[in-house]
Amino acid sequence: MKKTRVQKRSKPEPEEIKSVSAQDAASLTMCWTYLFVALLAVLIYCNTLNHDFTVDDGTVMQNNTIVKRGVSAIPEIFSTRYRAGFWDRKENLYRPLSLVMFAAEWQITGGKPWLGHIVNVMMYALICVLVLFLFRRLLVKHHPLIPFAAALLFAVHPLHTEVVANIKSRDELLCLLFSLLAMISALKYVEWKKVLWMAASAFCFLLALLSKENAIAMMAIIPLLLWFFTDEKIKGLILPSAMLAAVTGIYLFIRASVLQGLEDQTELQIINNSMLGAEGFSRFMMAVYLMGKYLWMHILPHPLSFDYSFNTIKSETASSPLAWLSLLIHAGLVVYALMGLKNKNPLAFCILFYFGTIALVSNILFLIEATFAERFVFMPSLGFCLAVALLLSKISKLNLREKNLLQLKSNPVLSSALILILVLFSLKTISRNFDWKNNLTLLARDVKTYPESARIRYAYGSALLFEQAIPEKNKEKRNRLLDEAIVQLEKGVSILSTYADAFYHLGLAYKDKGDAVKAVAAFEAAKRSKTWTAADFYVSSGLAYGAANRYAEAIKDLHRATEIATPTGEMYNNLGMFHTESGNTDSAKYFLEKAKFLSPESPGVLYNLGNAFAKAGNFTTAILHYAEAIKIDSLYEDAYNNTGNSYAAMKDFNNALHNYMKVYELNPQNQKVLNNIAVTYYMLGDTANARRYMEMIKK
Repeated sequence: MKKTRVQKRSKPEPEEIKSVSAQDAASLTMCWTYLFVALLAVLIYCNTLNHDFTVDDGTVMQNNTIVKRGVSAIPEIFSTRYRAGFWDRKENLYRPLSLVMFAAEWQITGGKPWLGHIVNVMMYALICVLVLFLFRRLLVKHHPLIPFAAALLFAVHPLHTEVVANIKSRDELLCLLFSLLAMISALKYVEWKKVLWMAASAFCFLLALLSKENAIAMMAIIPLLLWFFTDEKIKGLILPSAMLAAVTGIYLFIRASVLQGLEDQTELQIINNSMLGAEGFSRFMMAVYLMGKYLWMHILPHPLSFDYSFNTIKSETASSPLAWLSLLIHAGLVVYALMGLKNKNPLAFCILFYFGTIALVSNILFLIEATFAERFVFMPSLGFCLAVALLLSKISKLNLREKNLLQLKSNPVLSSALILILVLFSLKTISRNFDWKNNLTLLARDVKTYPESARIRYAYGSALLFEQAIPEKNKEKRNRLLDEAIVQLEKGVSILSTYADAFYHLGLAYKDKGDAVKAVAAFEAAKRSKTWTAADFYVSSGLAYGAANRYAEAIKDLHRATEIATPTGEMYNNLGMFHTESGNTDSAKYFLEKAKFLSPESPGVLYNLGNAFAKAGNFTTAILHYAEAIKIDSLYEDAYNNTGNSYAAMKDFNNALHNYMKVYELNPQNQKVLNNIAVTYYMLGDTANARRYMEMIKK
C-alpha cells in the first residue's frame, strides 16, 4: 500500500505572524467600536424608557381608532391615509409601516407607551451601528477613526431627541433604517455583481418609502453614492437607477390608489407654516434663512423645541443679514460640491447628501405643512456628521497611513475636539430627554423657550385643560387649573387671531368655569375662523349658548350636531332641555322621549322630561318622571326639589314639604331648598319653622 506523504507546513515567519496578529486585533477593535456605538446610543436615551405619550403620539396611536384595534386593523392601515383613525382631514400622507408597528404594540401592551419607547431606543441603536458600517464601507481607504468619529457624533447629536423620545417619530426611524439598508445593499451589489443584492436594495427602498415619503431622495442619493465610493462607471449605474425608478413608480401607484390622487390634498394653514405670510422673493429668502438655522443648529443645538410654527420664526428674517449670509454659505457649499464631483471628493458627497435629503422639507421647492422641525434633519445629519469627522481629521492632520484607532491618543487636537463635542452633545441630549417625559413637562419647558409660539400656547393650555382641570374633583383646584389653561389659550389667540382650534378649547375652558358669556364669544370666534365638521364642537357651543340663556342659538347648534353625527341620548336630552327653557314644551317632550328611548337608565333625561311636563302645567305626570329619576339615583337632589315644587304648584304643601326635607337630609347647605322649606312652612301656617329655616339661609 502506497503511503501518502504529508508535507509539513513550514513555520510562519515572524513578520507573517505579526501581520496576522495585527489583522485579528484590528478586527476585534472594529467589533468593539460597533458595540460601543450601540451602547452609547442606548445609554443616552435610556432615560426615555419610562416616558408617557407626548404631543403627536395621540394622532397615530393613543387616540387613533384604527390603530387601537390592534393587529386586526393592519389591512385597513395599508388602505387608508396616515391619520385616518384620528381625524377626517384629507391629508396627503401615506405611512403604513409605523402604524402597523403601533397596532402590534397596542395589542401587546393594551395602550401603554413603554414598549414604544423601548422599540424607538433599540431601533436608534441599530441605526447607529448601520451608520458606522456604512461609513466604514464608504471610507475604506481612509483612517478608521473617521467613520467611528462620525458615527459617534450621529449617536449623541441633540437634534435627534425629538425622533427618539417621541413615539410618533417611528416613521423617521424606519425611513432612515431602510434607507441605510438600501444603500448598503447597493454597495454590496457593486462589490459582488449579483442582481439579488440590487433587488434587496430596491425592496428596502420600497419599505423606506412606505415609512415616510422623504425616502424618495434615495432615488438620487444611491446612484450618487455608488459614483463617489466605487469604481463603477456611469454605464454601471443604469441598472440600480432603473430599479429604484421602478420601485418609485410602484410606490406612487400604491400611494395614489390610497389617497385617491397624487395632488396635494392638505390645505396649508399659517399656524403650521409661517411662510404662508410671505410671498415671492421674501418667501424664498425666509426659506434660505431657515436653511441657515438648520445648519447652525447642527453646530449649536440650543435651544430645542418640539414646535417652530407660527410666530416662532418671524417673517422679517427674510430681509435680515443672516438670511443673506445663509445664501452665501449655501451657494458656496453647492459650488464646492459640484467641483468635487469629478474627483469624487468625500466632502462633496456629504454636502450633496445633506442637500438632497433636506430639499423636500426645506420649503424652497414647495411649501410643506411645517415651517421648521428638528425631525426634518434626522437623515440630513448623516451628511453633516460625516463632514465634521472628515474636517476634524484634516485640521488635526491625522496620519492616514497609520490606520490604528489607538492613534486617537497620540493626536491631542483630534481627541480633545472629539471628546469635548461628544460630552457636550451627550449632556444636552440627556437633559433634553427629560423634557419629553410627558405633555406637561415638554410644554412647560418649550413655552418658556418660545413664548410667542401660538401653537405651544395652545398645546399647553389644552393639556392643562384636558389632562388636569377637567379630571380634577376639587372645585377650588379645578378653577385654578382652568384659569391657568385660559391664560395660555388667551395668549395663543392673541398671537394668532384666526386660531380656530385655540378658540374652541378656550370656549370649553370658559364653559367649564361657568363663564357662559366668554365661552360663547370664544365659540363664535372659532366659527368665524373655520368651518367645523365635528359634532362635538356644536354640542359644546350649544351648551354654552344654553348656559347664556340664548336658547335659539343653542337649539340651532345642537340640531347641527345631530345632522353631522348619529344622534345620541345626550344630544336629544340637551335639545329637549333648551326647548323646555324656551317655552316650547311640545318639542321638548318630543326630543326628551327620543332621549329616553336611547338612554332609558339616565336619571337626567327623566328629570328633564319631568321639567317639560311641569312647564306645560302637567304636574302629575311630571312627578311620575321625577320618581323614575329618583328610583335610578336616590341621591338626586334636584329631582326631589322639583317634585316638591310640583306638589306645591298643586297646593299639596304636605307632600311638597316631605320632598323638600329629603333634599335637606341629603344636603343641609342647599340654599334653594332652605328657602322652599321656609315658604312651605309659611303656607302651612307654621311661622316659627318658616322663620327658623329662613334664618338658616346665608345672606
